[in-house]
Amino acid sequence: MQQKEWIDKTNEIADTLESQARRRCSEEIEKAKAYCEGYTQGVEDYARAMRSNIYRFVNKENINESK
Repeated sequence: MQQKEWIDKTNEIADTLESQARRRCSEEIEKAKAYCEGYTQGVEDYARAMRSNIYRFVNKENINESK
């Protein structure tokens, strides 16, 4: 192999590795975003349910106390 061929091959390998790294990074970022969005939605759902149950419990206690 001539010097230019070695350099061309090295550049080709480097480009391929960089491309693969960018693609994998994008995939991992998308996975992390999806996880975060799902987790956030779960926390919001939990908080909503807890507020609703607390409100019902407190109102039920207030009704029972007034009897």
